[in-house]
Amino acid sequence: MKKNSALRSLLLPGFIALSQSLICLSSFGQNFQGVADREIQRRQSAIPQGEAALARGKAAMEAKNFTLAHEEYRTAVTYLPDAVVSGTAHDKAVEGFCKSGVTLAEQRIAEGRYGEAEAILREILSDRYDPNCRPAMALLTHLQQPGYFNKTMGPKFIAKVHRQSRGSKSAADRGRRLLQLWPLRSCA
Repeated sequence: MKKNSALRSLLLPGFIALSQSLICLSSFGQNFQGVADREIQRRQSAIPQGEAALARGKAAMEAKNFTLAHEEYRTAVTYLPDAVVSGTAHDKAVEGFCKSGVTLAEQRIAEGRYGEAEAILREILSDRYDPNCRPAMALLTHLQQPGYFNKTMGPKFIAKVHRQSRGSKSAADRGRRLLQLWPLRSCA
């Protein structure tokens, strides 16, 4: 009798625990399916937003507004999944992000904002976007190469040159004034 009661005291809690775990597992399976369905629905509803951002990015590129184009292409890459569902739209968004970013970085270099240009190029080459974007790789390599770009000409220097050259009457006078401003004038 003692064996029978000991066996019941072990089997009864084990049976209760087993039945509760089976009930919980079946309810978790339903929760996981609901979560997966909601995620699929969320991603499919984001595709039109991504395609609209892609169209705005193309329009901004045609209007030569590279800052806006770069932002719109970033938005498009975020909303468009890299899957069969979005077709080639994701690839076009990544390609546009690369092109607009390289052009924007070239603008920043021309303005003397080398740090911003480098940050843009590094973002393009990150794993999220396109680590194989050749124009971005080449420009970043040139930017890091000492002496390739004259980094002494920052935004302040360029503004100073523009102020000085406005009052000049002749090209020779402009040249003399600019040589006075130039930080590396020992070669002149």
